This record gives sequence, structure tokens and C-alpha cells, in this order.
Amino acid sequence: MANTTHSNLVNVFYDTHPISESQVLDKLAQTGADTSILTVELLQHHDQDHFGGLAATDALARHAKINKSTHVLDLCCGLGGPARYLAYHHGCRVTGVDMNTDRLAGAVRLTERTKLQDRVLFHHANALQTGLADETFDVIVSQEAFCHIPDKKTLIAECVRLLKPGGRIVYTDILARNSMTNEIRSRLENEMVFSELSTLEQYCHLLDEKSCQIIYFYNVYGPMQICKGEMATVIGIFEEQYKKGKPLTVVRPGNQSRRFTHITDTVNTCYLAWRKNKCRHYSISNKESHSIYQVAKLFKSKIVYLPQRKGERYASALTNMNLSKKIHKYFGKKSLKEYINTIKGALHGV
Repeated sequence: MANTTHSNLVNVFYDTHPISESQVLDKLAQTGADTSILTVELLQHHDQDHFGGLAATDALARHAKINKSTHVLDLCCGLGGPARYLAYHHGCRVTGVDMNTDRLAGAVRLTERTKLQDRVLFHHANALQTGLADETFDVIVSQEAFCHIPDKKTLIAECVRLLKPGGRIVYTDILARNSMTNEIRSRLENEMVFSELSTLEQYCHLLDEKSCQIIYFYNVYGPMQICKGEMATVIGIFEEQYKKGKPLTVVRPGNQSRRFTHITDTVNTCYLAWRKNKCRHYSISNKESHSIYQVAKLFKSKIVYLPQRKGERYASALTNMNLSKKIHKYFGKKSLKEYINTIKGALHGV
């Protein structure tokens, strides 16, 4: 009964949500676009109902290794913006599931108008009991939706049931911190209709119970990294600023430390985890830690400071969560200094 009541509250929340089919079309019309002929390129800047926009969806696609042969389930898909984006730009098949009838109807109409109905299908169901067949999907994606679902254990079990052997769950969510006050929790529950927020540790325990392999990444950098927007990496931002001849912006105090890990080391370790299957938890980082200021100095460029940010993380370390299976720790071998020197050499023809 409690879950049914919460589901009703979530439905009401999304019935009055700022992003709806009509509002998306109104925003497009305000730009002067011809809304009688819709394309994904027109829609994609207005129908991404999650933090980080297109950059976040691109990041999910990379981590999920989505390609033309991938069958994706977008769980709690809303208006279907990410589903259309993934199908159009990656050529994959996508099934979107959502329990809100109006938003799902809008998703179907927008998808038909972009002529993607042969690759993007929608299914009206509760995420806890989708009614879809076992072992159907290669990848399950979701963005800031699990926070609305109180029964995380059943949710994860349903995801595992729907995945093919070796499938991947890639999602973003609003997480609780141990330091979160009861006042903040109450506001999030009342204003955003969040259920009881989970911590990273709680999610890991649930995945661990279902024998999922969990891989922890730490500050990954390298080719194709995000250099602009909310999802940009520190190295990506510095690299972009350096190439444009701009000062490097360091957030005060500058001694925040990170274990920057090259994408090649990350991919190699993922492959090793798949081949060796030693345990269910793999922690990947570089053995050497750098402060943000030290990284900026490696570019040998002008540095300017930005004001200190509230809630800034001052250190990153290998995960030591108390899980039922040990965490297998791997250290990357690629040197950050060598990577930065390569960037500088390429720019100056060295």
C-alpha cells in the first residue's frame, strides 16, 4: 500500500513537471524552428530531462559500450529523450519503460514524428514489475529515476532478471551522504518526491547480492574525455583551456587531490576483470595522487583561481567499503605527466 501511494505521488509530480511534450515544442517554436518537421537534432537540446544533458547521456553510452547491435532498456524513460538520442546516434534498439501514461504517450508521439518508431518502442509498466521477458537486454540505462523508487532491492532484482548474461546496468542517481541532515532528507522527499535515498554503499551491497561485478573508476582522463559543460573532467577543462591559450582555472584552495587514471588503464582493467573474474569488486586508480594545482603547473601555463565551492571533495582514495567480497585493487601505469607533455608537444609541433 505504501509503495502504491508513493507511485501515485510520483505520477502527480511528473504530471506537473517542467519538461512536458507541449513545453518542449513551445521552446522549439521560440527558437524559430519549424516544429512541423521534427528531428532528433532539433529535439535533443530540449528533451533531456536529467542532470548533465547530452554530455551525461554520451557518458552513459560510453560506459555501457552501446553500439548498433545493442538492445537497450531505458528504465523510467519519461518523454524518451535519451532513448531517441541513443537510437539515432548509436544505431541501437531501445525499449523505454515508464509508469506515467501522459509522458509515455508524449514519448510515443515525439518518436513517431522523428520517424524512429522502428528502433524505439515504449512499454507502460512499473519498473519493479515490467512484465518483459527474462534476459532480453544487453544494457539497462536510467538517469536520476531510481531515487523515486523505495524498493531498491526489488528494482535491482528486476534489472538483473531482464539482462542477458554479461549485460550491464549503467545509471546515474541522486545519492545520500552520511552527513545528510534529516532536514535536507525531508525537503528532498517532500519537494522532489524522492523515496528514501540510498548511499553508494547500499547500492553496491544490493548489486553484490545479485552477483554483479562492480568496477570503481577514479577521475578517468584521455582521448574523448568531456571538456565542456557540467560533466567536464579536470584534465579535459585544463586541456581545452591550454589549447585555446587561456589561463587554467583552479578552484580554491587548489590542494584537492585526485588519483587521475588514464582511459587505457581503465579499459585494460575492465578486460582483466572480465577474463579473470577473481571477485565482484574492482577498484581502478592511479597509484600516484596529484593536487589540482600540481596538475595545472604541469601545463606550465598561467593559472587563475576560482572561488572555493561548497561541498568540494578534497581527496580521492581507493574504495574500502565493507562488502561481502574483497575488493581487488588495480593501479594504472600511464603517467599523467607524459600525457600532458604529449598534448603540449602536439600543439607546438614538438
